[in-house]
Amino acid sequence: MSINEPSITENSAGKTISRRTLLTTLGAAGAAIVSGGMLHSVNGSPGVTAAVYGGEETDADSVEYRYAAGQPARTVGAKLRESVSVKDFGAAGDGVSDDTAAFQAAAGSLVKGGILTIPPGTYTISDTVQFSQGTIIQGAGLHSVVINMTDSAKFAINLFTPATRQEYFRVSGFTLNAKYGITNRWNLGTDYANTANPSRSVRITDVKFQGTYDAALDPAAQSVVVPARGELESLGVGLHLVMVYGAEVAGCLFERCGIGFENIGCTLSKAERNRFYRNARHIHDERVEWYNSSFGMGADNVYEQNDLLDATRIGGVTLWRSHGAELRHNYSEHLERGGVLAAPEMYYFYNPDSCKIHLNHLNVALAVSMQRPAIKMLFDGASIGRAGGNILQGNAPTPFNGVLGNWLEIVTTKWDRRYPWHTQLHYEELFPVRRQPYVLYGAQPELNVLEFDNVFPHMNITGTLADKPLPFVENGSYKAWHLASGENKNFRFRLYVPNSKLSGSFQLQITAEGNPATDGGNGRAYAVVRNQAGGVVFNDYAFINVSAFTTKTIDLNVTNPESLQLFDIDFTNLSFSKIYRVAIVAL
Repeated sequence: MSINEPSITENSAGKTISRRTLLTTLGAAGAAIVSGGMLHSVNGSPGVTAAVYGGEETDADSVEYRYAAGQPARTVGAKLRESVSVKDFGAAGDGVSDDTAAFQAAAGSLVKGGILTIPPGTYTISDTVQFSQGTIIQGAGLHSVVINMTDSAKFAINLFTPATRQEYFRVSGFTLNAKYGITNRWNLGTDYANTANPSRSVRITDVKFQGTYDAALDPAAQSVVVPARGELESLGVGLHLVMVYGAEVAGCLFERCGIGFENIGCTLSKAERNRFYRNARHIHDERVEWYNSSFGMGADNVYEQNDLLDATRIGGVTLWRSHGAELRHNYSEHLERGGVLAAPEMYYFYNPDSCKIHLNHLNVALAVSMQRPAIKMLFDGASIGRAGGNILQGNAPTPFNGVLGNWLEIVTTKWDRRYPWHTQLHYEELFPVRRQPYVLYGAQPELNVLEFDNVFPHMNITGTLADKPLPFVENGSYKAWHLASGENKNFRFRLYVPNSKLSGSFQLQITAEGNPATDGGNGRAYAVVRNQAGGVVFNDYAFINVSAFTTKTIDLNVTNPESLQLFDIDFTNLSFSKIYRVAIVAL
C-alpha cells in the first residue's frame, strides 16, 4: 500500500488492503459498489445502486468517481479508455471465433496514449485493425498471445492515421501469423505516410513476425539476379515502416517473410537484438526520392547485434541508396539447411553513401563453395544523390575448411563525376594472403581503398576485363582469381597509394601461382608500371616460368612524391592459374 493511500475495508484475517488494490481486483462494477458516496449519477441518470440492484444498465460515461475526497471527479468511461482489454469488447481468443470487430472496437475506444492489452489466447482477425496515434499495444508475451490474420492481401495491423501526425506507438508481446504483419502505410504499394506529418517514435519489441513465405519452394532462391523490392514485397512483409523518425525494433523474431523488416525513408531508426530466419531478405533499408529532392528521405539508421540466418535472395541485409547507415556487431550465416537454398551474398549495397560496416561476423562457407562474394557493392551513377565515404572495417569472416574465398565485389556503372566514390575497406592480419582475394571491376577511376596487412592499395581493374569479374574458382586446395593456362589476357590495375611519409620509394607486390598439372612452369606476366606523371618506372616481365606459389616484389622509384600516389599497371601476355593479390607498398 502506498503512503497516505486510505484503506477502505478489511478482509477476514484483519489485514488492510488499499482502495487501488480493491478497485483493481473488483473491476468497474465493484468500483461502483464499494466507492459509496464517492460515486454518483451524471445528468440525472440513475444512481449506482439503482443500476446494480434495479436491473437497469448504466453506461460508464454516466458514472462519476473521485479517487479520494477533494480530488476532481471523473467518469468511469474516461478512466476505462486509458486502458482496455480486447476481452472487454468481446474477443474470444479461442482460435476459432473472428475477433476482428472486438479488436477494432477496443482500438477505437482508446484516447491518445491509451493501452490496449491482449490477454493470453489465440485470436483470429480477418481484416486490418486500425490504431490511432499514441497507442500502446501490449500482449501477454509472444509465447502466450497468437494473432492469426486470415486475409493474405492486407496487413494485420496498421499504425497509420490519415492526415494526422502519427507518433508514440508502442507494440509488444505477441506472435503475429500473417503474410503482411505491421505497417504504418495506408494502402500497400500506393500510399506512403503523410509527408507533411511523418511518423515519429515507434517502438516494436518482443513480437514474432511469422510469414507465409516457403523458402524451400522458392524457384528464385539463390538466384544471381538482385530482386526488386516489389518482387520481395509480393512474398510478404513482416514489419513495414515508412518515414518514421526514431523507430526502434528490438527483441523481435522475423521468420518466413519476403522482407522481414522493411525500412523505407526512416531516419535515426535502430534495430537491435532481433533474429531473422529463412526470409527472402532479412532487412531492407532504403533512402527514397521525395518531392524531387536530390538527397531523398531517410538517413542514419543503425542495425546492431542481430542474428541473420539463411536469406534466400541476394542481400540478406540490403542498403539501397542508404545514407549514414551503420551495421555493427551482427552475425550472418547463410547455409543450406532443411532444403533451403540460401544466397551467398549476405550484404548487398546499392549506391551507399557514408555508411559504415564494421565489427560484424560473417560465416562465408556458402560464398566459398559457390564462388560468389559474401559482400557485393554496386555504384550506379544514374541513381539519385551521392554515393561515397563508405567504410568496411574490422569485420570477421569465418573461413570454410581454411579457405576464405571470394569476400567482396565492387561494381561501378554509369559513373557520375559529381559524386566520387571513396570506399574504404580495412582488413588487417587476415592470413594467409592466398586465401584473401578481392574482386573489383568497372571502368571508372573512383577511389576504392583497400587496406590489407598494412598495405594501402586503391584498386580498380579496367581494360579488357573491365566488364566482367575475373573468374574465381577452386584449383587444388585454394581459391583465387583464375586465368586458364595458356590464355593471354591484357588488363590494367590502377592503384592509388596514401603516401603519408612522402616517400619516393615503393614496391609492387604480386602474389600468384601456376598450375604444374596443366601448364607447368609457364605462369607469366609482362608489366608496364607508370607513375602519376605518366613516366615509366618498370617495363619488363614481372613473372616468367612460374609454377609454384610465388610473391614477386619489384622496386619502384618516383620523383615528386605526393600524399596520394597513382600507379597504372598494364599486364600483357598474362597467364596464371591463380592470382591472389596485386598491391603497391610505400616504403
